Amino acid sequence: GGAGYIGSQFVRYYTRCRPGEKVVILDNLVEGHVEAIDGLADVHLERADIGDYESVKKILLEHQVDAVVHFASYCYVGESQENPSKYYQNNVAGSISLFRAMDECQVRKLVFSSSCATYGVPVELPINEEHPQNPINVYGLTKLLIEKILSGYAETKDWSFTALRYFNAAG
Repeated sequence: GGAGYIGSQFVRYYTRCRPGEKVVILDNLVEGHVEAIDGLADVHLERADIGDYESVKKILLEHQVDAVVHFASYCYVGESQENPSKYYQNNVAGSISLFRAMDECQVRKLVFSSSCATYGVPVELPINEEHPQNPINVYGLTKLLIEKILSGYAETKDWSFTALRYFNAAG
């Protein structure tokens, strides 16, 4: 998802902070755009889907990836309610396929682009990281499920990860 809105902003920032460090973007370009990453030095785009285990594994090995920043996701709350299967398949099943490839290639560091939608209706304000997570839509549920899956990898496979729960994304 590195050619999407948030992913491409991260890549731009990362390449400014770490010039000369190679960045590999994996994006299926369904929601992402090549133009979002045009002109960036040391950035290589691999057009693939996170649900394609063999392609992801090949990319991880070929580029000797050390860590993954996971932005790949469908992210429209209303659409998630109308077409939940699309969101479960892409967001959850696709992430599981990505994690399986990462584990096979011994890539065990990940930053996950989650969402404040995992919290649901606030119990108290301001919301902090310890706030109960009780999503009220499919999109938020997919993000929470992925966080839980990552917790399982951290506990059983010694992965390290962090989940970023954005409230308002602005580039």
